[in-house]
Amino acid sequence: MRNKRRILLFSLLVGLIHCSPLLHARVFDSFTFTISNDWHTPNIGYNVDDGMSYGAHIQADFTFGLTIKLDGVSFTDKLTTETRFDLISLGVFYPFRFALRSLEVTIAPHLSFMVTGNFEFRTIQNSWHLLRRIPILRIDYLDNDTLFTIQGGGELSAFYPLGQGGLDTRIGFTIAPKWVNRFEATLAYYPDFATRIGLSFRYLDLGELYPTLGDYLDRYRGIEISFTHTSGPLTEFFLIYPEQGISYGSYAFNVLGFKEEKTFAKADWTYSYGFALDNRPGLLQLLEFSYKGFGIEIQNTSGPIKNSGGFEIARHQGGMYAISYRFELFNHPWLKPYVKPFGGIQRFVYLENLIPAIEKYLPTIGLEVGLLFGDEDALVFGGTAWRPRLGARIHYLFFHDRIAPLFPEVYTHPKNKIRLNLLMALDIGHDMSALRNRSRRPERFLAPYLP
Repeated sequence: MRNKRRILLFSLLVGLIHCSPLLHARVFDSFTFTISNDWHTPNIGYNVDDGMSYGAHIQADFTFGLTIKLDGVSFTDKLTTETRFDLISLGVFYPFRFALRSLEVTIAPHLSFMVTGNFEFRTIQNSWHLLRRIPILRIDYLDNDTLFTIQGGGELSAFYPLGQGGLDTRIGFTIAPKWVNRFEATLAYYPDFATRIGLSFRYLDLGELYPTLGDYLDRYRGIEISFTHTSGPLTEFFLIYPEQGISYGSYAFNVLGFKEEKTFAKADWTYSYGFALDNRPGLLQLLEFSYKGFGIEIQNTSGPIKNSGGFEIARHQGGMYAISYRFELFNHPWLKPYVKPFGGIQRFVYLENLIPAIEKYLPTIGLEVGLLFGDEDALVFGGTAWRPRLGARIHYLFFHDRIAPLFPEVYTHPKNKIRLNLLMALDIGHDMSALRNRSRRPERFLAPYLP
């Protein structure tokens, strides 16, 4: 059985290598790949490192409309069954588009092939954990044979232009013998043609799911919040399931994204993302939406809490929501220094056995100073422009002495009232009118038959 799995993985790899020369033949409109995990979230929920734990995704969009998706995902269930399984799927999509008055209507049927079982994705995950010096995941695979299934379905969508973006409504379904039949309704808002925010409701018919995978997939019923942002070769996406407190996302790379025609003239608003090093929790994920200096910021961090022996004894989740204003001090051909005061709410969550035990919020204020590199239009991809940014920030926690004694000693994050960050971010300016010339709008990144 293990040899069959290796042959399957090897065949998929050979197929990808065989198709790679087509990238240079103008056959593909885009070719995107990513490695994703459930750490990527805008500080919503509790990120218990369970469910759809991590995966790799490859998507090829052809110039004549066809889309092919190859996905490999590792599912874990530490809370109930203490088991795991792997999933590999290959799907094809083709949209049929037509105009109905002011609406753009699309019918997109899809067909996919899926295999689940033990493909040793556990080895990849634990190797990454060892590299980062965090505890490996010691749970075994389900004792079941490999399952192969074919899925079919489709989506019907109607896009209505609104301002520089629009509204998209869609319904979709998937029928899969011995797997999951699903129905989904979605409303998505596009502020421009590089950004998508979606709200979905999903009904799953698990039926007599073989082999007892309902414990994994039941958590993906109900409401899903999705976000996708694209600019040149980079895409950021995340999926949030607020009823379960779990999420999934990453940054994706489009190897053909460098060829977008440069249409950017000026930034109407800016989206920023990056990372920061904190003196307490370590690595922080950063998100920011800004307009004429005013910004809304989100910081997120999560991970294991270890004892002196290096064993995981609990988990943490936290971050900050803040508003800010950036003062740019003076212009220079290569560098632009800035000062940015901010204020907001700091979140601290301590989890035992993957269940939130203590959750507290504190007000905070702070100051960020840093440097912007290059002019606003120094690096342009289509209707967006990139500017890297380096900075440092200090912020003060009010009333920290009231909550610090409530947390165990091993959870040190709320212990200090002064917090320090070093950050690296990428500011992406959006020319909303120029983005209207895009041939494709961003979509929910994962295939519709995946959670």
